[in-house]
Amino acid sequence: VGQHGANLPLRAGKDSFFEGGVRTVAALGGGWLPSITRNLRFNSVMHESDWYATLCAAARVAASDVDAAAGMPPVDGVSMWQQWSREVAHQRNATHSRTAPNLQRVLPLSSDVLLDVRPRHAYKIINETRACQAKANNYNCIDCAAAGCVFDVFADPSEQFNLAASNPELLSSLQAKLRAARRTVWTDGDERNGECGV
Repeated sequence: VGQHGANLPLRAGKDSFFEGGVRTVAALGGGWLPSITRNLRFNSVMHESDWYATLCAAARVAASDVDAAAGMPPVDGVSMWQQWSREVAHQRNATHSRTAPNLQRVLPLSSDVLLDVRPRHAYKIINETRACQAKANNYNCIDCAAAGCVFDVFADPSEQFNLAASNPELLSSLQAKLRAARRTVWTDGDERNGECGV
């Protein structure tokens, strides 16, 4: 592949925090899915940590980790099962032309990147240089380290319009949420696991 992981028309690609590096497609299938949910497309914002909670809800079991060592944080994924059920109702009812509003939540993607999901907007702040790895064509990357970049990835999935300068109140609010999220980072201190902070 000549684009080395590009995800056009989204900005950037693999190993970046722009949408080209974090927006993915997933599929569920199998006879256990309720028939009303089949052949539907959902555009919900979902974090990878939500899969465990969602599949537990679908299986009607508790999303907990009883074997976790003392001192570990609880499972923090959110079940998307109810969200998808609301979207089924919206899509099956011809009077609704829009998808159901997203769950309102704040999703830290790294210590310098955060997604603030609201019912009709998803504001992402990128406050780091790593968003633009030094690659030959770097997929139209921009450096967000100085003041931070802010994008509404619902209205602007290709991240063409940086809202940081035109909306300083939004930038300030997102920077505060990012600082708060940094205080909740849990790091596995056991070097044998080879994991990074989550």
